[in-house]
Amino acid sequence: SLNSLNDQLIQEIESDGRVFLTGTKIRGKTALRVCFINPRTDKEDIQLLKKVVLEKGSKLANKND
Repeated sequence: SLNSLNDQLIQEIESDGRVFLTGTKIRGKTALRVCFINPRTDKEDIQLLKKVVLEKGSKLANKND
């Protein structure tokens, strides 16, 4: 399920250590949560976050097929 995949993705990203995000529940469903509070966050940081999420998500989706 998407909830399970998101739960696994959050753990994988946390273990990876390149970026940080958390999870939250919205109406019982797991969602990825990102909060940009560092004023030095730039476009490259956001692109890295996207790259890591897509990389880890792709590996998990292929693993769960």
